Amino acid sequence: MLFGSRDHSREALTALVASSTGAVFQPHDSSYWGVYECGEWNGVELKVLDNFEDQEGELLEPEFEQFPVLVLIDAPDDLAGELLGAFGRVDGLQRLRD
Repeated sequence: MLFGSRDHSREALTALVASSTGAVFQPHDSSYWGVYECGEWNGVELKVLDNFEDQEGELLEPEFEQFPVLVLIDAPDDLAGELLGAFGRVDGLQRLRD
């Protein structure tokens, strides 16, 4: 699943997602992703990252260029509904793709 925010910085959105889910996030630095926040919720990895431009100048998610901060999740179907409920409590967070 992919979520995005127009309203929050990466740090602010990480704090809001942590508060709504109880996930604990740690900063990571990757040669591909750059600096991002990585957390875990019920065994599901959550990544909060900037919709950055890669070395060719392409956005990570060009079809969602109006969302500068993204949340990437690979949740199994049995946990997706519960996660959607938790994310529904985060103002300014929109579901972009399943």
